[in-house]
Amino acid sequence: MVTHLGIKSVLDVGCGRGISTSWFVTHGLEFVQCVEGSHDAVMQSIVPDKEEHVVEHDFSRGPWWPDRTVDAAWVVEFTEHVGRNYQPNYATAFRKAALIFVTHSNWGGWHHVEVHNDDWWRVRWEAAGFVYSEILTKEARSVAMQDQNMKNLTLDMKENELYFVGQHIYLNVQVFINPMASHLPDDCVASLPEHTHLFAEHGCFFRGAVNDNTHVDCSDMKLAGQALTPLPASFKSLILNDDMDKEWLDMIKNFKTSGRKMNGHQRGKRSRMLRR
Repeated sequence: MVTHLGIKSVLDVGCGRGISTSWFVTHGLEFVQCVEGSHDAVMQSIVPDKEEHVVEHDFSRGPWWPDRTVDAAWVVEFTEHVGRNYQPNYATAFRKAALIFVTHSNWGGWHHVEVHNDDWWRVRWEAAGFVYSEILTKEARSVAMQDQNMKNLTLDMKENELYFVGQHIYLNVQVFINPMASHLPDDCVASLPEHTHLFAEHGCFFRGAVNDNTHVDCSDMKLAGQALTPLPASFKSLILNDDMDKEWLDMIKNFKTSGRKMNGHQRGKRSRMLRR
């Protein structure tokens, strides 16, 4: 999201205690806001400077939306908990985002009142006016798959157990583009000037002696003596580093996690993957 798409502002809908929100904050996004309906979750939030970033609001009581547009709404493990009669209340928040990353559940759980498959949710959000992106959905699921075997997020993770990290994302996330008018009657949020930095892939081409390179930063080409116009800094992705990761991992390391014991076949598969 941050590096490839250039996302710099996020609304986390149904953020719980703020695990995702705190990642966005510690990794330097310019604007981060989370909205959560559980008073207990808000009181136990791990989000730094939560008075600035966390809003307590129960969507069963009515709509809520931020006072500005954002690059993306991040909505993970939320929609299955809220009945269809309340969906218009949180759709108002979606309409303030250029892109919506939203998951759903295919199985039961605490207060799972809206369990449906991909097709149902796609039609539901398209009926609400959002445009489904198969390209962005496949990319998001593919990236999440790379993290499924992580076992270093919390102190109680065990090597001989499976945790399926990011399961809701690699199985069920869907990405929608928002063409809904926000505060300008004739514009969609995704096309507003403040969101034109999105899809932040570099566009210059370098022809080398051995290999050609695409997606080169035009600033680098200019330094190499080519007369190419570089993009302004505001159009470039945020730079992430290991210190940001460490700060976030320190926040979540004491969370309790439950895994599933690996069988012999899974242990062998894991070791083969490590050897490769």
